Amino acid sequence: MTYFFRHITQFGWPIAILLSLSALCMWVPAFMEAGTDTEALTSLSVTLGLTVMNGVLLTLFCYHVSLTRYRIGLPMFLYLLVVSSCPATYMCWRGQVLVTVLFALLLVVLGMRNDPEAVEGAFLSTLLLCGASLLVPETALLVPMLWVVYIVLRALSLRVWLASWAAVGVFAVWTAVIIWLLRLPNPYAGLETEWAVGSRTALQWVGAGTETVLFGVVFAGVLAHLRYDNSHVQNPVMLLFLYLLQALLLYAFSASGLPFLSVAFLAAAALSTIYFLQRETTMRGVLFLVLCVVLVAVRVMRAVP
Repeated sequence: MTYFFRHITQFGWPIAILLSLSALCMWVPAFMEAGTDTEALTSLSVTLGLTVMNGVLLTLFCYHVSLTRYRIGLPMFLYLLVVSSCPATYMCWRGQVLVTVLFALLLVVLGMRNDPEAVEGAFLSTLLLCGASLLVPETALLVPMLWVVYIVLRALSLRVWLASWAAVGVFAVWTAVIIWLLRLPNPYAGLETEWAVGSRTALQWVGAGTETVLFGVVFAGVLAHLRYDNSHVQNPVMLLFLYLLQALLLYAFSASGLPFLSVAFLAAAALSTIYFLQRETTMRGVLFLVLCVVLVAVRVMRAVP
């Protein structure tokens, strides 16, 4: 039994795919409720397809930046399980598009490590973030966070900072010109930052609180052993923490911040993967099972009217 718990997270792709398909079964009630509503079915299908794609991308990303030693399907399964436990995101395809953009952004900024002359990376990363703000306007508020990312990567310099501002200026000018010429509605006109906590129900707070406690234990474990890792692993971990914090803040404070919940799920799944693979212990195996059971239970509670 001890051996089982110690190695419970060391499963290959066949088991990962089987577990992921089981997690995706939690989407079935949503499709049944949609019935013959074409718009709802289309939104659900697009979001589901993007979610699966992002799960696979997360697995490849974790291996690419050495967050995991092997190409195992644990990151994909955890991401699909966390997303599937929150039906509020089932029709939020913009959140999954934002996650896809985030992968591209992470690859760009990680290429800027220890390079204060990486003006091209600064320009491209800022432009990517500004482009994502066309779908999710609140993303524009994350541009200053990029400068913090540059500091973490030891890439911030006057040239890099000015290149980031140049990208903001170019994007603003082109967006303004296109909106004016084509008479398009201003995507930033409805930008809101009002407090949205009052709209949460007691049941939602119970589920969110339980998940927060479990993921808090996971993150504490990651930080406790981070000092033993190499610097090439520390930087991606710190970036994931930054994205998680910013996504949760924007989700909490913005009335239309639901897409950022998908970003928070991405960071949570990646950091959980690091935690469960850092050391193979019985306690971590038990915690993995508890986390899976709690996420499924949360999905069931959210389905209760």
